[in-house]
Amino acid sequence: MPGYAQVIVDVRVRRVDRCFCYSIPKKLKNHLRPGHQVLVPFNNRQVIGYVIALADQAEVPGVKPILRICTQDPVLTSEMLTLAQWMADYYGCLLVDALQCFIPPGMRHLGQTSGHRYLKTFEIKVAGEELRQAKEMVRRAPRQQEVLSYFEKTCLSQRCEGNCPCEKVTLSFLRQKGLSYHALRALEDKGYLASGQIVLYRDPLAEVTKQGSSTPLALTPDQQRVFEQIKDQIRRQTGGVYLLHGVTGSGKTEVYMQLIDEVRSHDQSVILLVPEISMTPQMLGLFKSRFADDVAVLHSRLSDGERFDEWQRIASGEAGIVIGARSAVFAPVRNLGLLILDEEHETTYKQAEGQPPYHTRDVAIKRAELNRAVVLLGSATPSLESYYMAEQKVYNLVTLPRRINNLPLPQVDIIDMREELKAKNRSMFSRTLQQGIRTALARREQVILFINRRGTLGFILCRECGHVLHCENCAVSLTYHEDINRLCCHYCGLEREIPTTCPECGSRSLRGFGAGTQRVERQLANLFPQARIARMDGDTTRRKGAFGRILGDFRNHDLDVLIGTQMVAKGLDFPQVTLVGVMAADLTLNIPDYRAAERTFQLLTQVAGRAGRGTRPGRVIVQTYNPEHYSIKAAQHHDYVGFYKQEIAFRSKVNYPPVANLVRLVFSAEDEEAVVKAAKEHLIAMQQGQDYHNQAVGVLGPVPCPLSRLQGRYRWQIMVKGPELATLRKAALIDRIRKVAPDVAVFVDINPVSMY
Repeated sequence: MPGYAQVIVDVRVRRVDRCFCYSIPKKLKNHLRPGHQVLVPFNNRQVIGYVIALADQAEVPGVKPILRICTQDPVLTSEMLTLAQWMADYYGCLLVDALQCFIPPGMRHLGQTSGHRYLKTFEIKVAGEELRQAKEMVRRAPRQQEVLSYFEKTCLSQRCEGNCPCEKVTLSFLRQKGLSYHALRALEDKGYLASGQIVLYRDPLAEVTKQGSSTPLALTPDQQRVFEQIKDQIRRQTGGVYLLHGVTGSGKTEVYMQLIDEVRSHDQSVILLVPEISMTPQMLGLFKSRFADDVAVLHSRLSDGERFDEWQRIASGEAGIVIGARSAVFAPVRNLGLLILDEEHETTYKQAEGQPPYHTRDVAIKRAELNRAVVLLGSATPSLESYYMAEQKVYNLVTLPRRINNLPLPQVDIIDMREELKAKNRSMFSRTLQQGIRTALARREQVILFINRRGTLGFILCRECGHVLHCENCAVSLTYHEDINRLCCHYCGLEREIPTTCPECGSRSLRGFGAGTQRVERQLANLFPQARIARMDGDTTRRKGAFGRILGDFRNHDLDVLIGTQMVAKGLDFPQVTLVGVMAADLTLNIPDYRAAERTFQLLTQVAGRAGRGTRPGRVIVQTYNPEHYSIKAAQHHDYVGFYKQEIAFRSKVNYPPVANLVRLVFSAEDEEAVVKAAKEHLIAMQQGQDYHNQAVGVLGPVPCPLSRLQGRYRWQIMVKGPELATLRKAALIDRIRKVAPDVAVFVDINPVSMY
């Protein structure tokens, strides 16, 4: 066995972002393997490390020994180690940060875990004549005879009661039957029973309601064409990326499920990703009906114990289908055959904060490549990046151009809110939307109202001096929340009471402007007091299970109107919804980001797709102050290709993704002068490199970020854009970042999805 190990230590400092050599003690030589979590001495202390490779020789003399192995088995496979190294190289992050993505929950400190829960069990060891004799020995112990009779009548006769396997019955189950624990122990001592234990998995799917058919549905000709094409690629096991562009209601989920059935029939595993946790209850209900216990779920709303148990079920092969949000792409599946990103256009697939700043799509494609698996990207409004790659023949484009049963796409009406003001209507609700809601309620139909802002009022302004109340930690206005009667920052969580006077001029003329979900809810209740209304946003869904409860009430028609943020814009399939109202389409259109038009088109098209999915036609009413904007016009006609052509022409003109690549460096610190100094010094260093002067490379900045202060830290940025990502990395001097002032953090974002 090799005598040395290359170890990455869990120290988040760039200057130690490399392998260190340790000797392997004799007692560990037959046990240590790459991927093991170990405890090692480092800089006069003991730290966790991960074995990357074994070696026959030490690179330097006098290496220290590994102290102990923290886990019985390696926590990282060779595939995980390869993928983590790719992430570190591609995103410019620390290798240990990339490795942490794969570590099971609760195992990131000294090998400690949330641990399994165990149940004590008993099984009978005698039968036939031996059992008869056993009952005769214990004839004066009626409680023991009662136990033996129970096992004889149930387990030995294969007429098991409840949810216990015949060979092992849990102690708690036997107690529920009124059997004596002392009698059980006495029979064990006599050799008639044997005790043991089984793992009790915490089941996060226990409260998920089954939905849909338990058997595959007949596919439409469009669905069958897509299914056959991707199925053939799966069977060839040569990998590949497919972009499924299907209009809302076209049956993408049924295609997913039948492809998953195909993959599981070949004993391969599947990862299905959804962009938000709010989408998992309905998706899980469908998949639980179809695939039962073969489904595992991974997302951040699970408890540590639930996440640990699900991770173990996946790693052991007990569950072959993983459904989850972004981080589920790192699930420890065996023999990966298919990786699906539903609603692949969503920006939540990008880890915009924290390390590593990965995009799930990139990681999924790389992981599939390592496994020769197929990646399926599904959306009614594909990201420009994915559609561009399909145009370039890098991805395979497949389409579902029609809804199931040829149902029509909903009619979309654009309401110019400037005309409402001229007509003296100062309500948040246009006259058309009010009448539409009134009609839907009279017909006992359901309504979804979408506004992409939570809270009651967007901001508080002084009418005397124009001062807006801002967060003291972030460069954003505070939002008023009526339910708690406080001002809140949606970035750092700061809460403040509403001042009685303006802190700038002392005036008492403070007034709220803008709107959020709470204000929509209040005004709607005033307009329609008979309506049963619920709100689904970040405030109402903080508690575990809240998503499922709200959606369950809406599904059961215990609610008439559902008001929400982006949570209601995608993935929901309720046949009784005939009207969707978009309260303020301009909220996303006017953000300072080159993706604003794309985001607006996607949101409008997605939320419009919630209407008319049943037998009754659907209608969408979009309220806007910019009815002439091309993204809104394209959404009105469900015209993705038309929007794409216009938007890609704009991106080509300004040289932004997807026709170019973009590297964004964000410098941040509590001292603004230190941030500015570090950013300018880095730019000077960049200017001294030859790649900076490449004509294909463009450099913007340093300038303050659009969100110039966040959670008490000032933020400046430098952006480098051009065709070749490798050249941009060199021009941006990513390797120099470790030399930036120690009190200034630098965040490297490859092709960012948000410019904040």
